Amino acid sequence: VVRPADATSVKVAEAALDQSETRFAALVDNLPVPVVRVGERGETLFANPAARDLLAAGPDGRDPLAGEARAVLSTVRVTAMRTGLPQSTTFEMDTPDGRRFYETRLVPERGDDGSVLSLLMFALDLTERRQHEAELAHHAGHDALTGLPNRRAFLGHLGDSLEDLRARGEGLVAALFFDLDRFKVVNDSLGHGAGHELLVAVGRRLRDVLACDDVIARLGGDEFTVLLPACADLDDVLATTGRLQAALSEPVDVGLRHISVTCSIGVAVAHTGRESPVEM
Repeated sequence: VVRPADATSVKVAEAALDQSETRFAALVDNLPVPVVRVGERGETLFANPAARDLLAAGPDGRDPLAGEARAVLSTVRVTAMRTGLPQSTTFEMDTPDGRRFYETRLVPERGDDGSVLSLLMFALDLTERRQHEAELAHHAGHDALTGLPNRRAFLGHLGDSLEDLRARGEGLVAALFFDLDRFKVVNDSLGHGAGHELLVAVGRRLRDVLACDDVIARLGGDEFTVLLPACADLDDVLATTGRLQAALSEPVDVGLRHISVTCSIGVAVAHTGRESPVEM
């Protein structure tokens, strides 16, 4: 037997629940971030417009969450349902705007008895932030003028090469130092713009001579360094040095002028891998 008071209480509770759901939908529908409510079997119970746009199939009908992304989300979904604890993860997916990187958080929703009924998943697009961080990391290790690695990056590469030499126990690691002669004359007579062009051209010319594993860096001013990480012997070092000298012997075009470049070269060789990068 259902008493009128009990029926009224049920109706009031149902009305409150409906009102709560309406408010929830109104809130998340206007959020710019994707929000999805997922059931215990992984079924989608609700998705706001941002989520529907994100998860819509592409023009070719392909599921944007196919493959690794879906597997990652499935794993954290199962963990969140089993433990009842919020879970976070990251994933990448193809979108109409290209490859995007997302961080997502899954928050359990519990019933009156404390059991997990569903999960709310929030996805935050971190693509621009990741790109910005990558750009900052690149700038921290590269010369702004030439785009070559800078002193900091060069020392890091040299340290890694010395560790490799120590591990393999044979061969040499060589660091070549190039200092352009009379560079100040170019700056003073033709202007700093011409000097910048000359530095960029010299860096490009040296790089074109080197093997893919070799590293060229600009230390600053008119100083360049070249790392030869795996030379067989000293003859190998001298042969590469000769090729670099020959490359610089050809005049460099700067504007309408042909500038002859000469340089002073220093060579430091490591035999054991226990040498200090800074001392070299």
